[in-house]
Amino acid sequence: MKYHLNIYLLIIITLCSNISHAQKRRDAIRDNIIVPDSTYIQDEGLFNVYNKNDKWYLEIHDSLIGRDLMAVTRYSSLISGAPFFAGELSNEMMIHFDKQDTSRMLLRAYGNVVITDMATPISVAVKKSSLSPIIKSFDILGGTTDSHYIIDVSDFLLSDANFFMKPDLKTVFGISNVDNSRSFVRSIKSYPINTEFKVLKTFNALNNSRIKAAKEIGALSIEFNTSIILLPKRPMSKRVYDPRIGYFWNTYDSFSETSVKAEKIKTIVRWRLEPKSKADEIKQMNGELIEPAKQIVFYIDPATPDKWKPYLKQGVDDWNVAFEHAGWKNAIRGEYWPTDDTTMSLEDARYSVIRYLASPYENAYGPNVNDPRSGEIIESHVCWYHNLMKLLHEWYFIQTAAANPSARGMVYEDTVMGKLIRFVSSHEIGHALGLMHNMMSSYATPVEKLRDKEWLDIYGHTSSIMDYARFNYVAQPQDGVTDFSPRINDYDKWAIKWGYSYLGKDKSQEQENMILNEWVKEAYENKRLHYTFEGITTDPRSQMEDLGDDAIIASEYGIQNLKIIVDSLIYWTTTPGRDYSDLKTMYQAVEKQFNRYVGHVITYIGGVYVNPLTSEMEGDVFKVVEYEKQVKALDFISQNLFEAPRWLLVDGILNKIGQERKADYLKRWQTKAIAMLLDGKRLQRLAASGEKEFNMFDLFEGISSKIFSDNWISDDIGQFERNLQWIYINSLLELYSVEKRKLSLERMNMGGYGNDMLDSDMKPAIRSALLDILEKSDKKRLRKLSVTNSAHFDEIKKVIKQNIGA
Repeated sequence: MKYHLNIYLLIIITLCSNISHAQKRRDAIRDNIIVPDSTYIQDEGLFNVYNKNDKWYLEIHDSLIGRDLMAVTRYSSLISGAPFFAGELSNEMMIHFDKQDTSRMLLRAYGNVVITDMATPISVAVKKSSLSPIIKSFDILGGTTDSHYIIDVSDFLLSDANFFMKPDLKTVFGISNVDNSRSFVRSIKSYPINTEFKVLKTFNALNNSRIKAAKEIGALSIEFNTSIILLPKRPMSKRVYDPRIGYFWNTYDSFSETSVKAEKIKTIVRWRLEPKSKADEIKQMNGELIEPAKQIVFYIDPATPDKWKPYLKQGVDDWNVAFEHAGWKNAIRGEYWPTDDTTMSLEDARYSVIRYLASPYENAYGPNVNDPRSGEIIESHVCWYHNLMKLLHEWYFIQTAAANPSARGMVYEDTVMGKLIRFVSSHEIGHALGLMHNMMSSYATPVEKLRDKEWLDIYGHTSSIMDYARFNYVAQPQDGVTDFSPRINDYDKWAIKWGYSYLGKDKSQEQENMILNEWVKEAYENKRLHYTFEGITTDPRSQMEDLGDDAIIASEYGIQNLKIIVDSLIYWTTTPGRDYSDLKTMYQAVEKQFNRYVGHVITYIGGVYVNPLTSEMEGDVFKVVEYEKQVKALDFISQNLFEAPRWLLVDGILNKIGQERKADYLKRWQTKAIAMLLDGKRLQRLAASGEKEFNMFDLFEGISSKIFSDNWISDDIGQFERNLQWIYINSLLELYSVEKRKLSLERMNMGGYGNDMLDSDMKPAIRSALLDILEKSDKKRLRKLSVTNSAHFDEIKKVIKQNIGA
């Protein structure tokens, strides 16, 4: 009994202590109660903002408790040499405020979005397993009415919280913690649906920071702009992702009492386009184009050079032709930034902007920020780096100058460069609309049609601007082609129709899915509307920078044009009084393009066609590339690279741009090609091929027969050929010497396996190839050869025997 009394006494003491602590906390808060008056600087909006003596307060209305908000943070000012630029994204997250009790307000972040029917018992378990982490707990300091709650956000805004910047970005910058003594809130401005926070933070720099100034000073200052924007109370209707159409997507965990397992649901990201009224909805359903209730607007950064602004704007406006296929007119527009409107900010998440970045990088990209609940795109900042124009010049020059006089020279007329900028603008806006790359689209064009001016004027050289099919490098000078650039085309129009057509509020998700599925099946009857997964590297039809339905033939045409360009390269790139740096730049661009052609063709070897088909569609999802095609690909590599491309090794150019000799250039190109041909994953696929398919033995035999051919011996081979033979032999020996990983029987029983290349025919195939080379070297050694070549083949025999024990 005494024991129980002691326990009860302990519980009572603990409760009293907790009550006392809570009372003290409430008293402390009461002492710091905030009553905004005329001494406070005030700003009304989503959150009412109060500022006094460097203290910043937010007043949160009761109606906002639990409402979903999106926090978007961007860099608004950075030091020179930083890895990012003003306007780029620092962090984004969905958040909400949670009133814990009368004295505390919690700021919470969402984890993964989970879908469940809240009316079912299972929702209770889902809710318990989906607790939102607390970012910050604030004391409630009063309010102007009983339904308003004031919190002090000063310390939070200057804190080291991951709310403002993803933790891994600190490593990129080379910084550690925030120094509050050198950090301050610049401003907080509130608007009807958003509040904007501008904060300058100074971080202590790490000793290994790559930013020179930060390392020398020991600190780095970054100005952030965080937009907290109110998400719609009614989320936009979702559109379920379809792998046969290239849209970015979000993934949700779905729990349902009718399903036998938890499912992963994917929904695409897109802008909300809805009719203004029921009358407009009826018009659209009857085939009439209508304007959406809210247009998609992209502003042009006022920092953009004036002469390029119209072209960036046109790149936005060009998408209206695609939206018309979805039933919308004037759905999207480019707009010049109103520099005289002080209420607008480039970092404000209500505005989508094409940002100009004064950067030496050669790039552009078009991301978007979307509502995780539905995929609705909230805003996008397309980023355009200044040196992208350098890259555009190189592409246009190297890919079209042979047949296109306007592409020749180191400086283009503004109208020419403007057209190129317009194309990139349209491509990046496509991403900002939710579209992924479609590397398959260029395959829809027959190679010979790339030389047909009339056909190209109607259809263009690629069916999608979302492909990496920059410019028409196949058209020959005699073809008379004048339009070399991509444009918004058939696939883009179809993709926008599928993603943005308004199907009415009365359709259930299942009904909508059925309608869209029928559309896709019908569309797949047209090759120009095909798509395959972005990132596929085994399918020769889906490659970056390629053109046409046969990369082998297209590359042959491309090389013919490169030969023409090389013949005139000095004339087109040099200016009296200047050195040969431009010649060097463009020669290197020729090298890159030549290597692209080689890479396009190598993809056929060990290649696999990938078709994103559903169960009711005919055909194979995966199909090995035809034997004959792989043989032709190897023949192309032999004729254009194993046999030295002397047209590219021009003394008149090489002697002006560097000290490297011809053999060094050729060795670099051939080493890269051999490395690609003997890539582990490629060999793994070939090792799994059947005897009637092109396999590893075919590859090794094909390469050996070409670089140890009798033709080379009869001419008494030179340095180029000897180098290539050593590149190949040393590559085979390196693969042959790889030790096999040991496995326990237990692991093997559980499905474990070692190196796939060694748990196959790879090692026997390599040994067979080396023995074949040994035999060929023996035969060649019997012939009358030069001293150099005799020593060469003697060394080959010695090295192979030492390494394989022959």
